[in-house]
Amino acid sequence: MSVILVDDEAKQIIHENFRYQRVSKNGKNYRCCNRSCKAGGKLDNAVFQRNANIHANHSEMSKIKIEKLTKINDLKKQIETNHKINISANYVQCYAELATKYPGEVWKPYKNIKSTLYYHSNKTKPAAPTITDDIVINDTYKNLFDKKFLQFDNHNNNNRIMIFISYVGFNILFGSKRWHFDGTFKASPNLFKQIQTIHGIYYNQMLPAAYILLQNKEKETYVEAFTSLKQILLKKKPRGSNVRFRIGFNACYKNSFRPSQDIWMLVPF
Repeated sequence: MSVILVDDEAKQIIHENFRYQRVSKNGKNYRCCNRSCKAGGKLDNAVFQRNANIHANHSEMSKIKIEKLTKINDLKKQIETNHKINISANYVQCYAELATKYPGEVWKPYKNIKSTLYYHSNKTKPAAPTITDDIVINDTYKNLFDKKFLQFDNHNNNNRIMIFISYVGFNILFGSKRWHFDGTFKASPNLFKQIQTIHGIYYNQMLPAAYILLQNKEKETYVEAFTSLKQILLKKKPRGSNVRFRIGFNACYKNSFRPSQDIWMLVPF
């Protein structure tokens, strides 16, 4: 009977409806996953040779249980390689297929396996940066739902500025008659001093639409950030739109200022 690999590294295998676990990290010897059972064997060139001990104190795995295990492990592999996957929806779909095949079978609720699935998702995500130089946004995280999300990155590690606006965010901004700016320091991510958010009134609701990450509160930083934002919005505005932008500056603030106090404004007309 062929060997079923429970994982890519063959840490666990299934042979003749029994599950085995590797004894040492890079070894070829395996023991039964049931700790009270002494059965085991050796895996060499995809061939499993059983030892003389028989399986005791437990029964073999059912076909349903094996299929459940392989299905969930296939899902874990997908989660590790595709961070855009909807974990809960794919889990439901995975077991919906098995429920159709094996009606009446009891399935493990999503809430009971959620932490395990998210562990596999986080395992292959980039490590959190410790210095500005480490901030590298790959294609997976530049996009949101297959559309561009990171709209601007000045790549200046001495004064990094990043602007995020989703496809929905543009719709909110261009569909709003009034925008509200808010600058918060407590919620800013590590390595950044402040996160500026732009909200629009859309269908009678105040909704967040754009996010700007800043590393300081200096005037020059705000000038670069909002000038870049203006250029992005002018490029993205719908054809036939009458949206224009006015930038106002209170000259009495020479060193730094707070945009949330109307010192800077981008106002649609």
